[in-house]
Amino acid sequence: MDAPVKALNTEKAKALQAALSQIEKQFGKGSIMRL
Repeated sequence: MDAPVKALNTEKAKALQAALSQIEKQFGKGSIMRL
């Protein structure tokens, strides 16, 4: 049962990283704040 969840998490992390890099490209380095 762990395998699909782990795959989902890596896909989620990849998508998040892609979104963050896209935002950084558009708005600059300091545009993203971690909470």
